[in-house]
Amino acid sequence: MSFQSLEQDMANAIGFVFDRSVDPPALLGQGFLVSKSRFVCCAGKVFHYTDAPWALELYFVHPEIRMGVKSVSIHPDFDKPLARNDYLAQTGRPGETLPILPNDMAMLIVDPDPIELMPERVGELVRAMSLPFNNRGVETSGPVKGHEYLQVINNLLAQGKQGLLTLFDIHNIPIARLLLAQNSIPLVYSSLYNMPPAYTFFELAIRQPALGFAFEPQGEFAWPDMTPINAPADRLIWEAMRRANELEGLFAGLGGINGRYQKVVQSYDPTSSSEEIRWMVGNLWETLDGFITLDNLSTRVGADTYTSLVAVRELVNRGVASQINRSSPFHGNGTVGPPLISHTDFEVHNWDNLQAFYLDPLSGKPCWVQGNYFGSASAVQPKNMLHTIPVPPEVSGALICKDYKLIGLHNGPQALRGGVTAPPMKCSQFMWMGALLDVSSKKAKFGGDSDEGGVTSLKSRLDVEPSQAPAAEDRIVCPVCFSSNHAYGACSNCGHIIEAPPEEPEAKTVKDKAGKAVKKLQKKTGFTNKQAAIAAVILVPLFLITIMSMLKPPAQPTPSDQVKLPGEIAHHDSNEAARKMAVEKAGFKLKPEEDYWYEDTSEQTKPNPSFGVFSERTNQKLTFMLHQDMSPYNNLKAFEKRPPFVQDFFFDEGVPSETGEQVLGDSTLKWFILSGSDAKGNKLKILLGAFPAVESSKCFLVTGQAYAKDGQTYIPNNALSVIENLAADRTQKANQAKRDGIKPNEVDEDEVEDEKKDLATEEDIVKFMNSAKETIQENLSLPDWAKEELKKDKAERRKIKTKLKIGIDNEGNVKALEKLDADEGDEEQKLLEGALQSAITKSSPFKFVPNFKEPVLKFIVKLSGNKIKLEKATAATTL
Repeated sequence: MSFQSLEQDMANAIGFVFDRSVDPPALLGQGFLVSKSRFVCCAGKVFHYTDAPWALELYFVHPEIRMGVKSVSIHPDFDKPLARNDYLAQTGRPGETLPILPNDMAMLIVDPDPIELMPERVGELVRAMSLPFNNRGVETSGPVKGHEYLQVINNLLAQGKQGLLTLFDIHNIPIARLLLAQNSIPLVYSSLYNMPPAYTFFELAIRQPALGFAFEPQGEFAWPDMTPINAPADRLIWEAMRRANELEGLFAGLGGINGRYQKVVQSYDPTSSSEEIRWMVGNLWETLDGFITLDNLSTRVGADTYTSLVAVRELVNRGVASQINRSSPFHGNGTVGPPLISHTDFEVHNWDNLQAFYLDPLSGKPCWVQGNYFGSASAVQPKNMLHTIPVPPEVSGALICKDYKLIGLHNGPQALRGGVTAPPMKCSQFMWMGALLDVSSKKAKFGGDSDEGGVTSLKSRLDVEPSQAPAAEDRIVCPVCFSSNHAYGACSNCGHIIEAPPEEPEAKTVKDKAGKAVKKLQKKTGFTNKQAAIAAVILVPLFLITIMSMLKPPAQPTPSDQVKLPGEIAHHDSNEAARKMAVEKAGFKLKPEEDYWYEDTSEQTKPNPSFGVFSERTNQKLTFMLHQDMSPYNNLKAFEKRPPFVQDFFFDEGVPSETGEQVLGDSTLKWFILSGSDAKGNKLKILLGAFPAVESSKCFLVTGQAYAKDGQTYIPNNALSVIENLAADRTQKANQAKRDGIKPNEVDEDEVEDEKKDLATEEDIVKFMNSAKETIQENLSLPDWAKEELKKDKAERRKIKTKLKIGIDNEGNVKALEKLDADEGDEEQKLLEGALQSAITKSSPFKFVPNFKEPVLKFIVKLSGNKIKLEKATAATTL
């Protein structure tokens, strides 16, 4: 299995745990499936819901599936009363987090069909989870909703009140503090938003999380270090309301709250931004990864949502960022799993390399972090372990892996209680996956669920992993620190002397020898006496069968290395003829998505020329047939019952076909999703579609079917996403033309002829490159170390050289940028590369671009000393 496949399988099994009894649903943590019906997460996040599992929801973001929860089982040794006390002691002060307790593991039984919430049960749960209200020193308090807290502030200031205003959420947990002074609000802090005071105030007005307030004239609060707000209170409130009111229009102009943006160039100079966003655009630039939505940007960037959207809009206008070409970066195929297998059959030694894998809580992006194993957290409870992986503090429920195999559940930063000595470095706690058996055993002991969701120690062992013998027979465990050792004597971890057990007396009788052999087998396999007896009943007949099979001919030889293994994905290169047809006739991208390739299918579709877009991994086989007229596009339903060149498919006239249209270029893609079956009666779905070609009066007829007929499910909706992505550049150009007031097909034959004549010559290209060189040279600003080197004699100075390969479109915008230096270089070399990238970015869009036929004009920009040189890129370019 490739690393990419491993990562995707893990991501498919990871889900976010939400409390859906509040609005909006509150993210509690994340976890993962260990069987079709069992989900593992941290007990500290769900211990309140053991009697209210209906309030929980699991959201698997990559397959885009939501499930409910039937039951919640907590590890029997998890200290629930202590966790409850820690929860009730929350104050909302800076840096406050709930401490991690030992045995922090829980198991949820999933429910594919969540039950409907009942208001009375929701109210009961909210009361149970609410903190007691302390009215000491409080002059006035009460519930608020929406922007009502702003009216409370206005009333207090109008009365000349000064003091501490605290805002609460639905559970009476303090979420924000505001210091009220004479007609001013100098200090604002919120545990929800890590922002400067003014922007925190704006975000509170935008998000409206407050559901209660309390005012203390003599209230005290340990304010973190922050710059006070100088604006008058009435001006601050007015600005907050303005931003909140204008937010809807900003979202609409950028693609909605779920819009996602990515970088177009590799680097961006924040100092070139407008003054309004210059202070935060560096953080924003690092955040634009194509995964995080506009609605979640503010939390990561450290500025209110309004400022974040204004900054995104400016980056888009500068041509350095763009919206992704898909509605979502996730496949969304509606299938979770496969469940993850625990690997507890090998030892972990101090300082072994470990990996943590999790989904970013804000964006769902898969993340890997490296670290080391640091031993057991407790000598009494050895399944509580420590690692040094720098997992973000807001992440709980991450996978802890050794050699990329699941061994543990990440809980969070280590909490030191009861005089426990702090380790010499920052550590985090995780639970060994073997502890899941303790949770399963208790669940079975007290009743469990039905056969499908029921949990017993034996069934859970079989669901999670193949039956494996414990590796204890080869391990020598220290009775003090529980570390594994390879020999008796001094413990390799704590130095305690481990004594060898006394030797057993020699067996003399046949009965004693047989008993000793059975005990040896039980020690090696972990069998009980009852299991050993059952094994004997099974193994004796198997032994006799083995003796009889010895007379059979030998087995077939092992396949050679050239044989393709199950699940292995072969690499395919795109056919050049098919690529040319896709780009020139259909307006598609030069390169399809990863794991897809262009295939020449004209031989199968004679007399119509065609090309295919295939993917073995996603089981897609799309065929695009070029027709010399628009009849397939105008009368697509005529192909419904017998889609051309689709093998082994019989249309089901009793099932209505799904139909729809989506934007493609300056027109639309019309499509049908056909239902039918194959010759064996297996249900199938097929995609049928049509869209206009680049040339007028021609169109493409599209069919989509499974690449391999081996039982894999074919999802036609994924094919629509693939086509949308392939035609993204064509659609973008059409949208730009609409904005510029240019109508499609607004040219006559004479204009087409003139355009062909006006295509750039080599001389035109050279003139443009000379002009571009001068522009980049003017915008070049070398780093300080390079300037100092240039002052030295030529024989003594370091080489100041770097080069980049860029591609620009017909408007002069930089569409691609690629490093050509093979090695990463030191920090100074990176600064030099950054200076050249910055010069290119500032020069975009380039002027006087000649008319060229290719999608992008590619050339190499070289920097030698302080001189810029341009060369046309070779045909082997990857841009």
